[in-house]
Order: sequence, then C-alpha cells, then structure tokens
Amino acid sequence: MPLRRRRSHYQQLTEFERGRVAGLREGGFSFRDTAERIGRNVCTVHDCWHQWSKEEIRTAVGTTVTQRTVSNRLLQGQLRARRPVACILLTPNHCRLRLERCQARAHWRTEWRCVVFPDESRFCLGASDGRVLVRRRPGERLQPTCLRPTHTGPTPGVMVWGAMTAGALSWLSHTP
Repeated sequence: MPLRRRRSHYQQLTEFERGRVAGLREGGFSFRDTAERIGRNVCTVHDCWHQWSKEEIRTAVGTTVTQRTVSNRLLQGQLRARRPVACILLTPNHCRLRLERCQARAHWRTEWRCVVFPDESRFCLGASDGRVLVRRRPGERLQPTCLRPTHTGPTPGVMVWGAMTAGALSWLSHTP
C-alpha cells in the first residue's frame, strides 16, 4: 500500500455538500451528526470544515493565518495567558455604594485605630479549581472579561475566622 494516497482516492464533496457541512456545523451539529445527515465519512466532514474555516479566516483577514501567526500577534499585543481572578461580580449599584463608603472615610486618620478588621477564609475540600486561562494585557486584571465568576452555593470545606486592630491580633478560630 502506498504511503500517500492520491487526491482522487479521497471522497470528493460537491459545492452543495460543502455548504451543507458549513450550515450544519454553524447550526451546532457535531461532526458525527453532520456526517450522518449528508451520508459521508466523519473524517471527510472534519476536513471539509477545517478547510472552510481556513478559507473564512483568509477572506476576512486577507492573508493566510497559522497558529504560530496568532500566537506571535497575541504576544506582540502583550496578551499573555493568565488565570482569571475568582470573585463575585459587582453590579453598578455595588460599585456606587463602595465608592460612597470610601469617600465618607477618606479623611479618617486616628479613627482607624479603633476599627477591628475581621476576616473569614474558607478552604474548600474536594472541589477542583480547574485551571482556566484568559488572555489579557497588563492592567486588565479586574476587567469583567478577565474574571472567573464564583458561585455562592454550599461546597464542603473548612471555615476559619480571625481579626486584627492597629495594636492586636485575635486567635484564629474554626467556624462550624
């Protein structure tokens, strides 16, 4: 058996079938479902879709784009792969209330000595954080598109509590 097959040995798709592959894939169908609907091999459908995608990018950009080109352009634009900040998303009302609170205490100097800063920390047991990366530029750490929202539902874990003031620390205690 020859190492390479000639192009004539591969299944050829008509222009209509290529259009059907593109339409079904854009409609959310899997490669297997698309292949069954048009009566062709899954590999043929995959190759057709891959070629279609490359042609779409080429016509949109005006040049051939490779994975290396995309990687280089992302690096030139200082878009590095970073883990998103895990936080609960703030509404515009939350942001306004936080700003008002900070502005009301902006002149405090000695009053901060009388304030107790408590904190709770939860250490999750059994939940996987699942590494996810986002592309962002320097200074975009807290942009909404670079965040990984967390849920507020119950998960198994241990909660600890502690507090501090200007001159003292509390013991770290386990909270049930």
